Amino acid sequence: MEDFLYKEDTYKIRGACFKVWKEFGGAFKESIVDKALTEELLSNGLKVEDQKRIDIYYNNKKIGTYIPDKIVND
Repeated sequence: MEDFLYKEDTYKIRGACFKVWKEFGGAFKESIVDKALTEELLSNGLKVEDQKRIDIYYNNKKIGTYIPDKIVND
């Protein structure tokens, strides 16, 4: 098996993804699948932040904002 930095969390995240995919496949828009994934991650005891804005700096100057789909367990 692969070595993951956060092995337990990675296992839960992958399991949640597979469960949602098994339930919906490609039948719904991304927004529906995204909400279902958040619910599944939460039900597995993970902390989830959706669309969190992260400011990006270069040479002490803000150059943009990164918005990942999800941040799990900080």
